[in-house]
Amino acid sequence: DPAITAFTSTPSTLQYENGQVITGGIVFNWAYNKDITSQSLTDCILADETVRTATYENDISANKQFTLTAGDGEKTVTKSINFQFMNKVYWGVDTDKDSYDDAFILGLAGKKLATNPKGSYDFTAGAGQYCYFAVPTGMTLNVKVNGFDTELDTVVASRSFTNASGYTTTYKIQRLHQPSLGSLTAIVS
Repeated sequence: DPAITAFTSTPSTLQYENGQVITGGIVFNWAYNKDITSQSLTDCILADETVRTATYENDISANKQFTLTAGDGEKTVTKSINFQFMNKVYWGVDTDKDSYDDAFILGLAGKKLATNPKGSYDFTAGAGQYCYFAVPTGMTLNVKVNGFDTELDTVVASRSFTNASGYTTTYKIQRLHQPSLGSLTAIVS
């Protein structure tokens, strides 16, 4: 049976922050285990069935999937590469604030690209410091510390936020209810 033994992209990074743009095109390379009689690649022109490289020349700034399809006249195989754009989850410690701005969110020590907030988050909250999360408003935070459900303050701020890549969306800032908790790991499920 035909098989796609390699399918790579340059750039090879597949996850980006909303607002970033992949410029200059994407180069794909691939290989098969045998000669094939037909092939196609999403939004790319392939001269014939012997081609093993192609370039997508447009910029990409939103989720896009490229699927390589090949056949030997009897069976067909496919393989995909997905470019994904998402927001970041931010977390860290700070004191109580009268107001929360973009610089506050960007200044939190932890940040990761995520489609949901699930995961493990480490904090070290000194005297008067709270453990903060900043997430897109569509995300829900269910937090456990040391295996126990932990009370989050209701949203301390909900605001339009522009990330470091220039993308603007609405974020909410929440924090653990008590200050000065020392070192802890919060599990978000």
